[in-house]
Amino acid sequence: MKITNHLNNFTDQESYQIIIKWDENLNGEEIAECFKSQYPKNPAIICFSEIEKIKVGILIVGLNLK
Repeated sequence: MKITNHLNNFTDQESYQIIIKWDENLNGEEIAECFKSQYPKNPAIICFSEIEKIKVGILIVGLNLK
């Protein structure tokens, strides 16, 4: 997990970016709830991905095998 802090120079408001890699086995919703309880006034962007199913196939159409 990578957490980056950003500071807007015009408004002096802090924001965060949290990046969770797919192989870290962390839940993005749980991270969001924890962040909201610890930093209720700071906005954050949480990026994550989950691989649930991989489907691979090959279709061959119109092949004459005579």
